[in-house]
Amino acid sequence: MKLSVPEHTLGALYRYFVQGCQPGGFLTAVINKIPEAYYRADEENLAAYGHILVFIDALKNKADSHESDCYADSISDLDFQDVCGEYMDYVPDVKEF
Repeated sequence: MKLSVPEHTLGALYRYFVQGCQPGGFLTAVINKIPEAYYRADEENLAAYGHILVFIDALKNKADSHESDCYADSISDLDFQDVCGEYMDYVPDVKEF
């Protein structure tokens, strides 16, 4: 199954995992595995909630393979695109984020 993650959520995940920018309340809650995250989701993210969880776990696994204390130090543009290519139907142009 290919994942479907809303474009604005992909952008926020890219900015967090690659550039180190803090995401909003929903993604912060999801990343930190706070149970209330589900209730913070907008309609699009609510529909894609399970896919977002899988995608974040894949990004965390990619980061962990680089042995760094900070995601932004361990995930590159290519790493992010690799995860997109593996789990999604398309690879976004990260320059648009």
